[in-house]
Amino acid sequence: MADPFSAASSAIGVISLGLQIAQQLIKFCQAYQSYDEDAKRIESKAESLRRPLRALRDIIEDAQVSNPELAADLSEKALGLECMVNRLRTAVERHLPVVADGFRFPEKIRGQIKRVVYPFRRDGLKEMFEDLDGIQNSLQTTLSM
Repeated sequence: MADPFSAASSAIGVISLGLQIAQQLIKFCQAYQSYDEDAKRIESKAESLRRPLRALRDIIEDAQVSNPELAADLSEKALGLECMVNRLRTAVERHLPVVADGFRFPEKIRGQIKRVVYPFRRDGLKEMFEDLDGIQNSLQTTLSM
């Protein structure tokens, strides 16, 4: 079995990355100000992931000293999220809106751009939602144990 402290620190890194990605998804979706339901669902799902991700991180950190076996087990389960978290990171980086030097189009033009771009982003948004859903299911299972 690997060193429980290194496994725990790796798991905490994955969880921290998950928290960062969730925050970026929230910002991404808020930038579109409720243009469509897909973005709202992703924003809601990302919001709901922050609490269990923080809880798992805190449990692992606390258990490292008091119960290293539990910390190692939870760390292993958290590392299982790495693939989905990395896919989300890639999707977020690919879909984040680019704003040059703080320039923002007027609201009417932004709405028209969103309508044109949305069909190209729909599949990406769906994949993000599915990954968020998978992370949430894994977290619920892990935390319920």
